[in-house]
Amino acid sequence: MSISLLAGFAAPLSHAAALSTDVGLKCERAARPLTVLDADGKVVAGDVTVNARFAQGQVEQVEFVSGRAELLPAAQETLRQYRCDKAAPPRGLTMTLSVVDPKVPMTFSHPKGDPRNVIEAHNRSIRSNFPTRIDALFNLAETDPARLKNVAIVREGQLEISPEEGAHLRGRFHVLAVFLVDTDGKTSDIVFHSDAPQAVFDIVGRALRRSSFRPATYDGVPYPSVAEREYRFEIE
Repeated sequence: MSISLLAGFAAPLSHAAALSTDVGLKCERAARPLTVLDADGKVVAGDVTVNARFAQGQVEQVEFVSGRAELLPAAQETLRQYRCDKAAPPRGLTMTLSVVDPKVPMTFSHPKGDPRNVIEAHNRSIRSNFPTRIDALFNLAETDPARLKNVAIVREGQLEISPEEGAHLRGRFHVLAVFLVDTDGKTSDIVFHSDAPQAVFDIVGRALRRSSFRPATYDGVPYPSVAEREYRFEIE
């Protein structure tokens, strides 16, 4: 049994700073971003803010706070798939989930090329991919992108396949993993964008968790940052 990697690390996503002081919730498994379609099959884009009650690492209740109410059922279903920190005490968490249409170019509050746009892009990525990580959001009015230093890879974890996985998996696979690099340089809150089977996600997830990074910093202080890794590999 062999596994051949066909592609390497993609560049980390750009970020900015002046982080929120709110306390987020780390999740071992997060769901893919919301996709809600209207009667004509078009994506319903927008934000919905909810209050979710977590206990034992899972959501118990999700209540509407504000935003697009038609997105609430999808938000509830998405959050029920999350598996978060079991050691965290039961708590309510108010968060905003964003739905974006990937076919529509992203618009920003500032002119094209303004470095403050990366701050908005970061917040949207957090709200669409990692809504429980409210600690990774930026205060848009208080940021200075020039004081940011981006995340960097230190050691890449290798793809490894167990005999049991190898007995059932064959073929070429393409997986885009979007994840957070936390302040300790380790990965967390991985979201997989792929139609590959769960066993492939397990292989990729182990490799990412064995990787280490130099965390992004703002004025020398580490903060959680978004990165992405594209895997193309073949199992023979």
